[in-house]
Amino acid sequence: MKEEPLNKKRKRRLRYKCEFFPNQDMVGIHTNVQFGREFISVGSDSYGISRFDGDESKIPDVLKHIEGVHGVVGAHVKDYEIHVTKGSVFAWDEILPAIEAILALDLNEAEESPEKQEATVHPPNLHPYGIPSDFDWP
Repeated sequence: MKEEPLNKKRKRRLRYKCEFFPNQDMVGIHTNVQFGREFISVGSDSYGISRFDGDESKIPDVLKHIEGVHGVVGAHVKDYEIHVTKGSVFAWDEILPAIEAILALDLNEAEESPEKQEATVHPPNLHPYGIPSDFDWP
């Protein structure tokens, strides 16, 4: 028997927020849907994890669908977050609309469209040794 999708169990409108990290090839998507306490990864990502080596049936459908987006190198979920890694030659403007459509189809149960909250952006650190530009040297 096929398990019900996450959104059918939760009976709520999807809320999500993107967080752009200093590593410009990664984005975090915070949701009001919990994916479980276990760290599950597909593809490869900046954490060096190449593939989920556990029971494939534990991989949420939303993660499988995101992995299939052109330009996505890998993705992982834990708790209320999805982290996506893209290939360096792709822009988030090419990838995020497809991911947002997947979130709406896979996770939103309400009649209203998902609620997208304002993104958090962490600017990239351009110093070659990772020292913040506002570092106060002694």
